[in-house]
Amino acid sequence: LAPEMLKRQGHGKSVDWYLLGVLLYEMLFGKTPYFSESKEELFHNIKSGKLKISRNLSNDAIDIIKCLLNRNPNKRLGAGKGGSDLIKAHPFFKDIDWDL
Repeated sequence: LAPEMLKRQGHGKSVDWYLLGVLLYEMLFGKTPYFSESKEELFHNIKSGKLKISRNLSNDAIDIIKCLLNRNPNKRLGAGKGGSDLIKAHPFFKDIDWDL
């Protein structure tokens, strides 16, 4: 769940970009960000916990995860004008030919 969903603030397309960040994090680390077996602690972590990212990742990987997991949906990568094009233009995806 995205922070705005837990806070019951409503949500828009930006929630999808947050969940893309969760997916990337899971693929790179093998677990979800803010993981806890306790539901209460998990929800607390999502809303205000420290995001733990290994320095073994490339700077581009670290940056895209931080940008997608931004707790402010209006400042999240992909929010506003440009949407998915902003995400596709991120250096993390520099070797992807999106037209293929």
